[in-house]
Amino acid sequence: MFPTIVSSPDQLPGTYAHSRQQRGRRRLGLFVVGVVAAALVGLGTAGCGGGSDAPVAEYRVRPVRTVHLVVPLGLAGGDAKDMRAAVEMALADGGDAISGVRIRLRTNNTSGPTGAESAARAVDAAETAAIDPYSLAVIGSITSNGMRQMAPILNRAGLLHVSVTATAVDLTRRDDGLPTPPTAVAPTGVRTIVRVVPNDLVQSKALATYMQDEGVRSVSVVSDPTFYGQGLGLNVVNAAREAGLIIDGPPITITPQNAAEVGRAIGVRHKHDNSRWALMIATNDPVTALRVARAAGASDEQMVIFAPDALALRGFHGRLGRLESRTYLTSYLLPLAAYGPRGKQVHDRLAKRLGHSPSSLVLFAYEGMALTLDAIRTANETPGFVDMPIDRERDLVRDAALATDTRDSVIGTYSIDIFGDTTTTLFGGYRVEDGKLVRGRSFATGSVS
Repeated sequence: MFPTIVSSPDQLPGTYAHSRQQRGRRRLGLFVVGVVAAALVGLGTAGCGGGSDAPVAEYRVRPVRTVHLVVPLGLAGGDAKDMRAAVEMALADGGDAISGVRIRLRTNNTSGPTGAESAARAVDAAETAAIDPYSLAVIGSITSNGMRQMAPILNRAGLLHVSVTATAVDLTRRDDGLPTPPTAVAPTGVRTIVRVVPNDLVQSKALATYMQDEGVRSVSVVSDPTFYGQGLGLNVVNAAREAGLIIDGPPITITPQNAAEVGRAIGVRHKHDNSRWALMIATNDPVTALRVARAAGASDEQMVIFAPDALALRGFHGRLGRLESRTYLTSYLLPLAAYGPRGKQVHDRLAKRLGHSPSSLVLFAYEGMALTLDAIRTANETPGFVDMPIDRERDLVRDAALATDTRDSVIGTYSIDIFGDTTTTLFGGYRVEDGKLVRGRSFATGSVS
């Protein structure tokens, strides 16, 4: 197993190891509680003239339940650490409002040697949450591939699985369009994933619209071998064709090893085009994306680059150099003003806490925890909730999240549809200046099927 970070300094009884010092503090605490309780009983007896039926106050400590956060804290640019801070703030803002239970946050760091997410560690995090007898929900992973690896494990455990960044369509929808969840992520047949960000059907329409608005006539699409890259690449091809753009053909698969070669070949092929053309990069790997973009850009100075939400992180757009002026990115992250006073207030509080201005990504992390807490709060209204078997508690929490309707939140008002997706269909479009996303705009893509 890998190191985890637990927000609370003490550990869960019966689940995690206790140090000798912690056990000593617990014994001392129990001794003090016993003394205070005895004193209260004595005072109550004295105050009532020593009668044997004197009322005695009954005290009950709220049981602990866990929400697991799964993020690669070593991710370049610090976005994952900002997300953790946002989740912690949401817990501080809303955790105490749940009368029946006390919510503890456990952060599972999934960074591999390079800082990016390790699939093996994402699986470890899922297994940790699944066997935790106190867990009610999991937030993350931040990538679609990580979510997919974790999903069947958490689904079998009946845990609510909240996506605050992953956009791959097949996390929630089947190819045949049926409302039942995809078997690969939900082997029990019961839906457990709830997503607060629009999926890639929405993003593909936004990308096609953005290309049209920028005068692009033809598009070459490249995608990595992952489900995210392959799925997004095909969705963009379909959306671009529907928008009347010329497509070279099916997406070309890129890897870290062949990205530069593929980029050069595409650039040479388009070098003598008389119309504006775009290289569309469908990947969540910034290293591969930079290699293909630089090679294609060196071959043809007229090329422009379009990239998706997975690359709207500082690890990609902060390293573009001279390609900045030719790069366009889409993201479910909208300009901060689009989130209204509530969103700005949370953003400003986090900026003060972090010492820098974070991206709008933190608002989705905050909402992921806020939605989870409200689902637990709703489930807790069921009589006898905390005395139920943990499997039943998880069922109630999951069902409450899936029943979300016209929720007013820091990211706007939305509902969760029959697929577990948000009903929000807004996507943002950005340019890059000095390594930062700037000049943002919003695309209202409308409903998707």
